[in-house]
Amino acid sequence: MVLWCAATLAACGSNRGHDHTATWSDLTRVTVDVDQPGVPTPPGTKNTPTTFTTPGQLMTVTKALNANHIAEAAHTTTSSGCSGGIQIEITIVQRHHKPTDLSAYRCAETTTGDIAGNLTGFLKQIGVATA
Repeated sequence: MVLWCAATLAACGSNRGHDHTATWSDLTRVTVDVDQPGVPTPPGTKNTPTTFTTPGQLMTVTKALNANHIAEAAHTTTSSGCSGGIQIEITIVQRHHKPTDLSAYRCAETTTGDIAGNLTGFLKQIGVATA
């Protein structure tokens, strides 16, 4: 039973979104929000998430998600008090599926949260700045 469960993690593991070995396809919308909670936005501006909705944008973001193995982590980790980092929120919508919400906090070269994979590589590949 244990081997069967390990081989079918999606059925036996977490029921939150995608399992940690996900391959993304058939996306209809992806939103990426990078924010520095400790740094106020300049007057008259607000933080605006980057949204991918056109076929070309969705092809680019799908390739980046898969190339960098972005998925929901098997276990959520928490920050141990680092300040001055960035908060990253990713919402992935696949056709005929509920949205998958992923969240991470990156500080002092350490990433915590529920995002597995190469997060900085993903953000660079899609052109989203982290500073």
